[in-house]
Amino acid sequence: MILGLFAFAFFYPIYRAGCLLGFVIGMTFTFGAVLPTAIGSIIGLLGLVLYRFIRPGILYVVSKLAPMVSLIKQKPGL
Repeated sequence: MILGLFAFAFFYPIYRAGCLLGFVIGMTFTFGAVLPTAIGSIIGLLGLVLYRFIRPGILYVVSKLAPMVSLIKQKPGL
C-alpha cells in the first residue's frame, strides 16, 4: 500500500498537511505517534518531489511527443 502512494503522488499532491495528518492518525493506534510522523514526513517529501518536479517533466515530454505520434498516424503507407 505504501508503494502505491508513489504512483498516486503523480495525480494528487500527497505532501499536503491533511494527507500527512490522516496518515499519522491512521497509524498512531498501532505504532504510536513518532514513527508514523517520521515515515509520513519522508513519504510527504518524496511525494512533493514527484508531484512538483518529476511530474511536470513527464508531462512536458508527453506534450512534445503527442503531436509527433498524431503526425505519424496520418502519413499514408506506414
